[in-house]
Amino acid sequence: MKNKRELNISNGFNFRDVGGYMDKRGARIKWHKLVRVAYLSDLSAQDQQLLFDYGIRTVIDLRSDAEIIRYPDWYLRGTNYLRVPVLNENLTNSMTKIADLSQNAKSEYGIKQMLEVYNLLVTQEQAQQAYRDIFTILAESNGGVSIHCATGKDRTGVAVILLLKVLGIPNSVIKDDYLMTNRFSALHINNRLNEAKCDGANGKMLKTIFNLSTVNAQYYDKITSTIGNEFGDFSNYIYSQLEVTHSIVKKLRKKFMN
Repeated sequence: MKNKRELNISNGFNFRDVGGYMDKRGARIKWHKLVRVAYLSDLSAQDQQLLFDYGIRTVIDLRSDAEIIRYPDWYLRGTNYLRVPVLNENLTNSMTKIADLSQNAKSEYGIKQMLEVYNLLVTQEQAQQAYRDIFTILAESNGGVSIHCATGKDRTGVAVILLLKVLGIPNSVIKDDYLMTNRFSALHINNRLNEAKCDGANGKMLKTIFNLSTVNAQYYDKITSTIGNEFGDFSNYIYSQLEVTHSIVKKLRKKFMN
């Protein structure tokens, strides 16, 4: 059976395998080893079985305690569930009700808010500790791993970017994978916009909701520029700031690369 990027999940979105990407030496990431996903709170029994049959044995949940309480994950027994909160709250407002967004949305703060979020995702000590822990979990885990936040785009996006950097995947491929979120989240994004329209949102508010619900090259470039300005480059950030050891990198390559 041919491997494909998107997983056929009925009650979820942005579920996709990170396999198949080639490094600069010609090695490829194995399929069924890492999937980046949105929240698991709506998964049916069939969806849960699909993930388990796909080989997923570990779930890494990057959300805050409040998010987890409100939207608990569903997964089959035999799955190792690990909470690794990147931030203490979901500052992206990606799951906030449209009515609750109205006050901020009118000020057209979407892009400004997201750029600040990405700055925190790279510089905040809690976020750095979370990514440090994620590298260790990925290196030591058995079977496939799913990693997620609320919608699988920002906290998850940075985690996957850092892993792909460690695995030697070219920058253009890493950026394309990051931007792919919009395609695999299109229905979710459209539903949020339609809900806002039904609630009487004007064009400015719709633009803000769109900017909060999507990813774009400007957000990716913010990660790159912040790391460059604050830490020198990705290599220094990963090895010096996050203190990822060469032993961990060796284990990651053995686990994920063909």
